[in-house]
Amino acid sequence: MRGLVRHPLFWILVAAAGLRLAGLFWGLPASDGWDDDGFAPRNFLTALALTYKPGSYFTYPPLHAFLLAVLTAPGIVAALLHVPSFHQADVIAEFTKPATMTYFAVMGRLLNLVMSLGIIWTVGEMARLVWALGDSRTAPLKARRAGLFAAGAAALSFGLTYYGQVSNLDVPYLFWGMLALLWCMRAVTEQRPAYFWSAGLFAAASVATKDQAYALFLLSLPLFLLAWFAADAWPRAHAGKIIRSVLPAIAVALLVVLLVDGAIVNWSGFVGRLTFLAGPASADYAEYLKGPSGWLALLGDMGRYFGKDHGFAGVTLAVFGLALQVCRSRGGMRVAALLPGLAILSFTLCFNFVALRSDDRFLLPLIGTPWTQHGEQAPPVRPQPAPSV
Repeated sequence: MRGLVRHPLFWILVAAAGLRLAGLFWGLPASDGWDDDGFAPRNFLTALALTYKPGSYFTYPPLHAFLLAVLTAPGIVAALLHVPSFHQADVIAEFTKPATMTYFAVMGRLLNLVMSLGIIWTVGEMARLVWALGDSRTAPLKARRAGLFAAGAAALSFGLTYYGQVSNLDVPYLFWGMLALLWCMRAVTEQRPAYFWSAGLFAAASVATKDQAYALFLLSLPLFLLAWFAADAWPRAHAGKIIRSVLPAIAVALLVVLLVDGAIVNWSGFVGRLTFLAGPASADYAEYLKGPSGWLALLGDMGRYFGKDHGFAGVTLAVFGLALQVCRSRGGMRVAALLPGLAILSFTLCFNFVALRSDDRFLLPLIGTPWTQHGEQAPPVRPQPAPSV
């Protein structure tokens, strides 16, 4: 405990937790939540009820609902003990009382708070990892400083602070996704392909938390593996060992996603959910035209947002740091340093360009910020083509 208290990262996390605790009880007590697409206090119970009911579906996958159900089990049991009967109307009436709903909301927000701190730790660990293997005796010290600087920058992210005290799914899926990327980086830098198993399970947890997590991995991981084989002789010499780790890990990850998402026991509901997500759930809210002009407009708005809310100095430091690390490293270390950037590119092309939206939470994987929280107007809605009659 004494060593923990003396570690600067401990105080970075304490400060970040304090920033999140400030707004933890906004809008409470209440029988419903105000946060945009909040998963608590009600939605996680609905997700569990509908995901595995044949022909039914919920908007989001159920993994986080399972976690919240375990976390709120005492409140669930207490509510069930007070119902006059187990008729659906009586159960719903008891569960939606302000005391029960407030408990669920607080538990959901606390879980997001912890996961947002986990993201901060992961960002710091990524920076420490790619600076740790240097040629000089000062490499460990430089790596520690790099990790602390990166963690401090993540702790001061407006977007991560805001979404670390609400109950929607953007912080939870990003938490699992960041762990998946970190373990991929470890597999390369430490030349241990077995780490791809952990990375695959973390990636499965991310997608089973919120479907848009697929965009973090769809392009980034194939490019990451190809770059590793191209830049380093070690993977070429141990290709069989790597393939025997990567392919089964991918297969198991896909199986886990299908199992958790209910595809095996409720295929029609699973297909219905994907159809809904690919259709009205995204198309009806698009803010930009589909095609090059819309993509350029989206990129322009993203660039202005990052420059305004992070400042020119912050953006310049991020770009300079990436360029410096790429120039100073070789082989697998260089490839590992590129993976977060590849994930950003993958998410931009595979989700932002598909959803055509620049909502703050959809830019969170890019270390976005909640632009509308600074008194600014939301991004203008781009004119859409007139529908055909």
